[in-house]
Amino acid sequence: MAKLMKLTLGALLMAAASTAVMGQVPVVEEAKGEPLRIMCLGDSITVGYTDNPHWKEPFKFGYRSRLYTLLKGAGYHFTFVGDSPQPWNKMSGDPSHGGTYKPKFDLRDLGQDHHQGGGG
Repeated sequence: MAKLMKLTLGALLMAAASTAVMGQVPVVEEAKGEPLRIMCLGDSITVGYTDNPHWKEPFKFGYRSRLYTLLKGAGYHFTFVGDSPQPWNKMSGDPSHGGTYKPKFDLRDLGQDHHQGGGG
């Protein structure tokens, strides 16, 4: 049953993302009660590292900010879960550059910076 639920959730997320990319965002009725819990898994693309000194791309939460935007735009009621402290523990660089940089779209402001990603 758990495997079926994971496959169904994966298919749902992929469908929402792909239709939104094509400009056909499905509208769903907001669910009542508990939000859908999504744990973003992965490595640096999940965390959103941009700590290489040669990269010019600013920190943007990896794919999680785009996924948040797509799902919210489609009307899904969800929350990101996970307890990884990265990248804010500064083990692989400081995405805030000493507090001088804050992303325009900051998942922390929305309470949605939870994930289970790590460097890699």
